[in-house]
Amino acid sequence: SQPGGHGAVREAAEIILKRLGLFEKAMERYVG
Repeated sequence: SQPGGHGAVREAAEIILKRLGLFEKAMERYVG
């Protein structure tokens, strides 16, 4: 990820979602 790039923002968002447990729930919903 490049400093100040969208990659950093996306990584931060994924970390937050994972900590909240929402990321896994979303994946389960889309994957089935």
